[in-house]
Amino acid sequence: MAEENEKSVTKLGSLTIELIEQAAGKVDNTQNIEINDQIYLKKVDDFLKINQEYNDLAFKKAMETKVVTIPDFNFLKITTAQIKELKTEELLNLLSGEAHKGAIHETTIQLISNEILSRQIKEAAKPHWNVYVILVLTFVAAVTGVVSILK
Repeated sequence: MAEENEKSVTKLGSLTIELIEQAAGKVDNTQNIEINDQIYLKKVDDFLKINQEYNDLAFKKAMETKVVTIPDFNFLKITTAQIKELKTEELLNLLSGEAHKGAIHETTIQLISNEILSRQIKEAAKPHWNVYVILVLTFVAAVTGVVSILK
């Protein structure tokens, strides 16, 4: 039994990269592919020479024009001046898609977002109404304090 195993083992020699590629099936067959392509094209040419009606049909098919229609994304077209004129609620509706059925360019989205943000910053910078009331009451208290000291 040991003799059978020894007979079935074949010595391959030193292990090289080429041997590994051949064993893995990564042999470069580009020349074989090119030769097969040339043989196939020659057979097609011979067939078309014999059968002229197929040649005419193939030529007509090759010359057909394919018309590709570009879908209408219905992009929002709005200027910066128009963005500044719209109310904040209308701008928010544009961003959410409620006011415009279609696509919006990224730059337009950024312009609308920046306008909303600048309005929020201006609103936050305004003092609250009770600041004015407190200022008036402070002024009245100061005047009455000065009057009471003078008496």
